[in-house]
Amino acid sequence: MSSDSIFDGKDLSKLLALLEGNQAADGIAHANHIWKEIMEEQNSSLDSLKDVYDDSTVQNVKRTHERSKNMLHALQILARSLEEKTVTFEHRMARAGLKSGIGILPFEIIPEILAGTTPTLKEALELSQVNSQFRRAMLSSPLIWASYDLHTRMGSEQIASLANRSGTRSLTASIFSKRGIEDWNKRVDLIFSLSMRLKKLVIEDLDNSSASLIQINHSKVHMPILEDLSIGYRGYFQFGKLYASWSFENIKRLQVTDFVPNLVFGKHLSFCHLKFTLSFPVGCLVRFLAGLTSLKTLKIELVDIEEDMDMDDDGDASLENSAITCYQLHVIGLTWISFAERVLDAIHPPNLVEMTLSIVYPSRVDFETDYSASSRRKDLLAPVRQISTLKILNLQFQGPDSKYELVFSTILLRMPHGLESIRLEAPGHILDMYWMDYMGDYEAEAPRIRTLRFRNCDGMKCSFLEKVRKDLFDDGVQIERFEVIGCPLVGEEELRASFPTMEVVWVA
Repeated sequence: MSSDSIFDGKDLSKLLALLEGNQAADGIAHANHIWKEIMEEQNSSLDSLKDVYDDSTVQNVKRTHERSKNMLHALQILARSLEEKTVTFEHRMARAGLKSGIGILPFEIIPEILAGTTPTLKEALELSQVNSQFRRAMLSSPLIWASYDLHTRMGSEQIASLANRSGTRSLTASIFSKRGIEDWNKRVDLIFSLSMRLKKLVIEDLDNSSASLIQINHSKVHMPILEDLSIGYRGYFQFGKLYASWSFENIKRLQVTDFVPNLVFGKHLSFCHLKFTLSFPVGCLVRFLAGLTSLKTLKIELVDIEEDMDMDDDGDASLENSAITCYQLHVIGLTWISFAERVLDAIHPPNLVEMTLSIVYPSRVDFETDYSASSRRKDLLAPVRQISTLKILNLQFQGPDSKYELVFSTILLRMPHGLESIRLEAPGHILDMYWMDYMGDYEAEAPRIRTLRFRNCDGMKCSFLEKVRKDLFDDGVQIERFEVIGCPLVGEEELRASFPTMEVVWVA
């Protein structure tokens, strides 16, 4: 064997593979692996030559091998360099193409891009550094500046600058507590000085001191284009006094804590979220809601209302607003169930399509002490059964062990005939998974249920679902979808095997 033949065809193939590997995404790793393999094989081959050839021949082969190693090492460096240059070249070409594409964008589109793709002013300023056109658009377009919120956590100079750069466009603003802000009054004054341009106003997390300052300094405010108003606070300040002298002409969305009914909100209101922490005259609220002919969605939260004061001048008031199609009633914490029942009795709009009833009590509540037996026996869902247009019903009940129970068969079989979907969330000690043995003995016709959804119902079993589906099918009702979420007694395989032709959703 001559020294020139130390690399055979197999070695050359590996060398070619070495170069080919550098064209792949993991080229360097591939090249290093092949390089190591070749070196190990060649060193092994040199050791075997000593047994066949004299020392001079072996030395010549070693010198040739060293030159080959140097050549391979140079090839490896060259391959790496080529790969890096290729990546750099491709990166430069991509950037050039991007800049070329950006460069031919119509100037009118750039403000839309900056305003629509950057959630914060800081990000918009960073993006504007792409080229001179973007920088010019950032500096000259009111659309961009008007797309970001003014708020009291900004400095007063920044609020003024953003307001000036936004031209005459409508604005959104947020007012937070004055804690830790020395010139808070100045910042609030600046925001209210723009009241004629405000389209959305959020007043959130205020303490009594901050709220009192707003009431004193801005008792009369005119906001003619305001569409979205949200007011929340910490403490016991009555915000009804604050906005009693404010004037609105175009409010469409309202979210207020301890709302005091006020006709200044007008006829355009389509979404209303009212959170109460104190007892209030239900009849007064009913009369206010009755006048909102554009209202589509109503959400009421009753939070920790510990007394049921008889404040109504019309205790038998019942809401007849036919415009409302979506209604949510959330009863939370220590709220007396008797007060929640009064609200539900009075407010259950006649043309609802979707309704949510949620009753969530903390574990410290003692049902036996706080609620009378007569209250527990009351049919809480009786008002719901009067809504013939209802299609979707969401029921959520959480709380400690108690005698406050709902029976599934009673819930389902007494619902409006047109109901298509029921979504239930309740533990076993509240929701009794009882199903009537003889549906034919029940006088009312079963609703046209298509979807049943169970969430965190720890007392439900798959056999129960099978019986419900069979009996409803015999009554002409075809359930098409079961959703089972967080129900430990129902396994996924068992559920799918029991209902192979149905649409099934299962989550552990």
